[in-house]
Amino acid sequence: MMRLAILSALGIGLLLSGSAGAQITLMNTGEDTHVWEYRADFSTRYQTRTAISGGGSFDTLEYELGIRGGGPMSEDLRVFLDASYRHREYDFGSATTAACSNPAACFRNDPWRDVHRLDLVIGAGLTINESFEVQLLAPMRWNAETHSEKNAMTAGAVALLQWRSTDRLTAGIGLGVQNELEEDLSIFPALSLDWQMSDQLRLITRGGPYQGGEVALLWTPSDVFQGSLSGGYERSRFRLDNRSPNIKGVGESTSAPLLVRMDLAMNPQLHFFVEGGVAVAGQLRIDDARGNRLSREDFDSAGIIRGSCRLYF
Repeated sequence: MMRLAILSALGIGLLLSGSAGAQITLMNTGEDTHVWEYRADFSTRYQTRTAISGGGSFDTLEYELGIRGGGPMSEDLRVFLDASYRHREYDFGSATTAACSNPAACFRNDPWRDVHRLDLVIGAGLTINESFEVQLLAPMRWNAETHSEKNAMTAGAVALLQWRSTDRLTAGIGLGVQNELEEDLSIFPALSLDWQMSDQLRLITRGGPYQGGEVALLWTPSDVFQGSLSGGYERSRFRLDNRSPNIKGVGESTSAPLLVRMDLAMNPQLHFFVEGGVAVAGQLRIDDARGNRLSREDFDSAGIIRGSCRLYF
């Protein structure tokens, strides 16, 4: 009954996130880290060209580099720090204002191009007893086009209480708060799940302290290979630059990726994965510099392919 309740809550959370602007975050469960560990990640992702409902089309290409370090400060306290940089290039094709009544709100007018994102997360996990742990995280994000000059920084805090029901089931629930670019302060629930359903099947949540994340079903037939199916929600909200049609405005892209992934552990220090699938329920939005909505358009389903490598040291 407890497992059914947890899964129902996650399902409801995902539906709410898709319909209410990602007002939820799905997170990793706490890692049992007994030694200091460091890792570096590099990934690249391409989202295929797709049509926009109001006219025009676009595709994206991105690169991301991240580093993480953490370990125990005492028997009950562990700390970690995550930092990453992502560059995403949007290609809307040739700019044109011929059919746009409002060029500043027209997706056929090349509303943005290169978007840079810097993330920094400081976190800690405190073990209360064998069954309970508290995670505290402070995320900070800068997300803007290349020549943006107006403030593009957001920050917040997330607190998550995790309960280890058995050796096979860990679940967590908590609360997050974060300021938004030209929007009201967001207060949202945080959920985590790690359920070892059998020796080879595992159901988990994956994500960080930012709104969004995914639920993934993992199949692990060996120590070398792992496959997974996942569904989730992602949102990117960023400051536009002084050269865009909507000077110092805000752009936003949201979608629900459905993915198949294969992981290969070459050795304990080097892992690779490749995943592919489709982004559905996609939407683009343009706000002016005061946060007033100028345009919002759906975009058709788009293919996704992504590759990544991870190095432990």
